[in-house]
Amino acid sequence: MVSNLPPEIQRCDASSLILKLKALGIKNLITFDYFSAPKVDNLIRGLELLHALGALDNGANLTQPKGLQMAELSSLDPRLSAAILTSNSEKLKVCAEVITIAALMSVSQQLFYTPKKQSEFGGDH
Repeated sequence: MVSNLPPEIQRCDASSLILKLKALGIKNLITFDYFSAPKVDNLIRGLELLHALGALDNGANLTQPKGLQMAELSSLDPRLSAAILTSNSEKLKVCAEVITIAALMSVSQQLFYTPKKQSEFGGDH
């Protein structure tokens, strides 16, 4: 086993980090002085995701108003915040349902509980 795990910033999705840094006005994410820099591949994937969600324009700047609104919902995964903002349109009218699903997904990764299978003798194994 490895004695020290790599920092989480190097192992996880960087889209939330990118969104927060862009909201703070950081232009160049590669040269930013991180304590432990994320992998460049993670930054690229995060930028691509945020662009696909409509949070960043072609110049990697926050879009108005969606990108800023997503940054205000920074405690949520960017995919969930984009879903909430999209569901709040006049055409969809499903915002309450999407917020409920987003709340469930942000609290627990496993929504359904499956009890242990009981044996034919009535005991748990």
